[in-house]
Amino acid sequence: SPECEECEEPNSCLKCKDSGQFLYKGKCKDECEKGIYPDLEAKICLPCSEGCERCLSDAECLDCFEGYFLHEQEAKCVLECPEGTYPDGTTCKACDSNCAACQDSSTKCTKCHNDRAEKYLLEAISQCIDKSTCEGKKLLIDDATSTCIPCVSDCEECKPCLLYTSDAADE
Repeated sequence: SPECEECEEPNSCLKCKDSGQFLYKGKCKDECEKGIYPDLEAKICLPCSEGCERCLSDAECLDCFEGYFLHEQEAKCVLECPEGTYPDGTTCKACDSNCAACQDSSTKCTKCHNDRAEKYLLEAISQCIDKSTCEGKKLLIDDATSTCIPCVSDCEECKPCLLYTSDAADE
């Protein structure tokens, strides 16, 4: 091939004549295409990580192919946003520091972090609140799921935090 300085076979370059070109799969290219990036020192095109359309390196993705989300914190493409992030368009954005999981926005919690302080999810407002805030506010505390549940509306107080069931209401 005329653009080759060194060839392995007639149509397979090992080195390009033009120092501005990049070698990719035995061909000399003026620029690296979607899904590959230039190694400026070696003058070759290398593949981006899986799902990545445009990258600076195999560890730093900028844009993903359709069907993937860009995980902002890790600069990589994922098929679905992991816990602790939520999809915002084609990007996985981080949940608020109180939320272990969220949806639709960083502050709409679906699960709370309990490592720093006892936080309980108040589902009615999708917020994580201190366990002490739950107590005495007509809220049931469900330790099994770390949630605060509003008491039945005609309840004066919810101690000792008994959940009403349809069976109890029928009696």
